[in-house]
Amino acid sequence: MKRLAVVVMVVGMVSLALAGGPQEYREGLVAHYYQDPQFWGGTWPDSQSKPSSDPMDWTFTTYSYSRVEPLINHQFIRNGWFSIRWVGYINIEPAPAGGPAEVGFELWMDDGACLFVDGSKLIDSWKACWEKSPDSHRRATVTLTPGYHRIVVEYFQGQSLEKDDKDPAKLYWTIGGKEQIVPASHLFHTDEDLATK
Repeated sequence: MKRLAVVVMVVGMVSLALAGGPQEYREGLVAHYYQDPQFWGGTWPDSQSKPSSDPMDWTFTTYSYSRVEPLINHQFIRNGWFSIRWVGYINIEPAPAGGPAEVGFELWMDDGACLFVDGSKLIDSWKACWEKSPDSHRRATVTLTPGYHRIVVEYFQGQSLEKDDKDPAKLYWTIGGKEQIVPASHLFHTDEDLATK
């Protein structure tokens, strides 16, 4: 009987190894960058604040490269005509009383922004907007259990109109009444995220 148990255990370990082993979380989100057509086929002329066409028709057009970024806290982008998809996992700690935590998310982005958590689209604002307008602050609240949750953030940058335009792309969260940029210590990715565009 002991020999059978050992054989079963060895077979199970070999199967796990062949399947790629357990998922290993590494620090940072994977950012997939895309180059989008400048001026969007003439529908977003220079010095115009908003395009006359649907951003869906012009974003995520040509894959450029991917890299791991510790967090989403960009500023002074300056050069437009690109889109980014950050993918990975966010680690949620138990609420002070234990159990699930209510998490408020905010994307401060100039221009378009979307947020998905565990496959649910919490923020859908795929439109041009200036960083100093209320539209650039998108918020959603969700209750999450402790542990790792799938997160995807999408963003596009078109025109940079003002001299002091910083074109921010930032991900905040509010837990327990405190708002801050989601810290690098809570963002992770796997090898699969590196391979999937």
